[in-house]
Amino acid sequence: MELTKDNYSDFIARLRNHNHGEGVEYHCTANPIFIVQSLKRISGIDIDYDPSYFWTDSDGEGEWTEEEFSAELAEFVADCGEHDEFDPNRDRVVERGGEMLFQKIGYHDNWEYECAHLTREAAEAFIKRKSHDHRKLRIYVDSQYWCWEFNSIIGGLLSGKIGLIEGL
Repeated sequence: MELTKDNYSDFIARLRNHNHGEGVEYHCTANPIFIVQSLKRISGIDIDYDPSYFWTDSDGEGEWTEEEFSAELAEFVADCGEHDEFDPNRDRVVERGGEMLFQKIGYHDNWEYECAHLTREAAEAFIKRKSHDHRKLRIYVDSQYWCWEFNSIIGGLLSGKIGLIEGL
């Protein structure tokens, strides 16, 4: 999106709200920058090391929590019959006749930097526009308190010392 004469005043109003207005109380930090982070999942981790896990089928399709897996397993039994005995708290696979049907996969979720925005609304618009490309996106509000260049630009925009000049 490009800053134009039509949307510049709205941008400045949003910027002012997040730096000097009611928005400051919402995010509880001075000199905010709105970081969009994406969830990255690293799977295949030993469950003894990191106890977070999901269940998947033998094709690696589906990621079920313990509760979802119980329902999936019940549906499997109703459709396909029994499976070998197993203890869901101890065992990491469900088998039938030595063939794996389901397995428990350890994972770790990590939030990684995607991009930064000067206003929450711009970060929200990015998430709305790009969420289909990511597992999950969120906004993390960080402070640029010690970044004098960043603060000088924001201050210049809010004071009118920096402004929109069309036609350059």
